[in-house]
Formats: sequence, C-alpha cells, structure tokens
Amino acid sequence: MKNLVLMACVFLLLTACGPSAEQQATMTATAITATAAAWTPTPTATNTPTPTLTPTPTQTPTPTLTPTTTNTPTPTRDPNRYYASDGVFSMMIPAGWETQDFGLKYEGLIGPQVGTGNVTMIFTAEETNVSMLEYSTAVQTLLKASDPNMILVSEDSMVTPGGLEYIRTVIDYSLQGTAVQQTFYIFENGGTKYTVIYSRPSDAGAEYDAVVDEAINTFQFEQ
Repeated sequence: MKNLVLMACVFLLLTACGPSAEQQATMTATAITATAAAWTPTPTATNTPTPTLTPTPTQTPTPTLTPTTTNTPTPTRDPNRYYASDGVFSMMIPAGWETQDFGLKYEGLIGPQVGTGNVTMIFTAEETNVSMLEYSTAVQTLLKASDPNMILVSEDSMVTPGGLEYIRTVIDYSLQGTAVQQTFYIFENGGTKYTVIYSRPSDAGAEYDAVVDEAINTFQFEQ
C-alpha cells in the first residue's frame, strides 16, 4: 500500500511544481520417448552348414532437412493506446493527453491544465491476495489516516464492455491543504491489483471525469 502514498504525493507535485518531461521506455517444454524391442530366439538347424553371409551394403543416411523458420511479424501497436512498460495491460489514451514519466514503475498520463496543475492518470501494480473490494477498503483506510475528514463519494463494481470486472472508488480528501478528488479504478490479474488513479482538484476539472471513464472502458490485459 506504500504505492498509494507515493501516488498522492505525485499529484501534489503536479499542482505545485509541474511534471518532469522525461520518458522511460517461456515456457519450456521437454518430451521423452521410450522404445521397447522383443527378442525371439532362432532355433539351431542340425548338420546344416553355416551359410556365408553377404554383408549388407551400408546405406548412406539421407540428411535431415532443417525447416526454415518463418519470422512472425510483430503486431503494430496502436499509437493512440497506452501500453504498460512490462506489456501486462493497455488502454486508449484520451485525446490531448500524453505519456509522462513520474518516477514510478509505469509512465503515467498527463491531461489538460486545471487551475495551476494538470489532471493526471497514474498506474500501479501490487501483489496481494485480498479481493478488489477489500483492496478498495484498504485504500480508504490509508487516506482516512492522512485526512480524518476524507469523504467516500462513491464505490461501485463495474464491468468493461470487454467483460473485465473492476472497482471504481471516488474519494475527496485534503492533501497537505490541497482539496483533491481521486478516482481509483482497481483491476485484478493473476493475484496482482492494477490500479489506475485519476486525480484532479475537488472543485475543478469535473468535465474530464467522463473522458477518463470512457478510456477506462478500453482497459485490457495483454497477457
């Protein structure tokens, strides 16, 4: 859950100083084959001269041709789509937003300016066995500890058009004197919680909420 504290601090930096412009960029199978042979004794013939055996000419083995490997072309990535650096997930980038290095595991997305800062989306991954709903509760507990007046605006179980379930949790709270609203979109894949955190001032930028929701509906796991 330490990632969540860092994410909150990133939003504060965006509203205060502005972001950095830098960007970052088998299965093995084994087969074993066993062969068995049966031995049948040949009876010995009485008073039969041993025939002279003509040696069987040695056959020249036919060389085995090595099949030519056909290179499968790498699929072309959609330039309008955000792809996680480790290839685990992707989603559409809202029009006008750009990727941005925030010093986290994944690059984030930065949108239009709102007040003295910008609306942002940040991506995190955390291994945990709790459910998505329990993870959402843990997020709220963490933020409540930093601001006792934190308000849970909404918490809903959602499904993308592609059938991917997620939790959408909207929270208003004060971060070092700055009133912010953060929406946590919590997905799960293989025991890891992948969270998209959309941040904006509590009193501005609401016009981008629907834009972000629309982008989240394109979220998918690539592996």
